[in-house]
Amino acid sequence: MRKAILATVLASAIWLGACAVPSWVTTVENDAEIGASIALSLVAVVDPALVPVVTLINTGLAAISATTKTFESSPTVTNLQAIQAGIAAVQANLAQLESAAQVKNAATGDKITAIVQVVAGVVAEIAAQVPASAAAASLTGSSTTLKPHGAAYFKHQFNKIVKGDGRFRPLR
Repeated sequence: MRKAILATVLASAIWLGACAVPSWVTTVENDAEIGASIALSLVAVVDPALVPVVTLINTGLAAISATTKTFESSPTVTNLQAIQAGIAAVQANLAQLESAAQVKNAATGDKITAIVQVVAGVVAEIAAQVPASAAAASLTGSSTTLKPHGAAYFKHQFNKIVKGDGRFRPLR
């Protein structure tokens, strides 16, 4: 009788462990959503010629969030690769924005640079969380041993940067 109960408990634990959503998925979803909001805030202050790049970053982060949700329900190699491709595209667009965002007003330029750095931090955290392989992706941990900052940290950083600047709305 004891062996049967123990076997049932063990099988249940294995089954629940296999069905559990890896912790990195939730972190990536939350970070990508807050990163998209932060990136979108730049539209109001960057040179109009850079708005398409900012929009690409925003859209890319939203796509990472959506693809991560898809991965959550269907953890396939293809979905993992889509997340990784999204990260690479956002990183390339961020690099383009950083090099092209030459603002004449020093205070505004510093603020834009600081916000872009927060978005870059979000993307770096996402990249650190997403496993390199499908085998690692199915595990409940992340691909890094570093504790992620999380969306609340990035939101706080953004709000601190834009405090008192009427061109930006604080994130709630």
